[in-house]
Amino acid sequence: MRLFCKKIKEILKDEGILFRFGEDEFLILFKETDIKNVENYIQKIIDKFNNIFELEGKEVFVTLSAGVYKSNKKEGLYEIIRRASLALYVSKNTGKSKLTIFQKKLKK
Repeated sequence: MRLFCKKIKEILKDEGILFRFGEDEFLILFKETDIKNVENYIQKIIDKFNNIFELEGKEVFVTLSAGVYKSNKKEGLYEIIRRASLALYVSKNTGKSKLTIFQKKLKK
């Protein structure tokens, strides 16, 4: 897990802050930036991890799915995370190793 976090931080540099959010889920909070910039960073992370790694002498195939939500200043943290999670689960359920940007039609 440490190696995973280190590699993500190398890609993000100072553009985003990485948080662990559950067993195998993470949050990345980006400073004010446009959605295309966020999409580029997330795609770099997905590309980095869509690979076979050696871990304790065994080959492990890793996939990484992502959900992105661009919040507005009036929203609370719960709603921001909920919407990013909706987008994440679209990625997980429609093929993995992909990025989904939240759209209103995902609301449930």
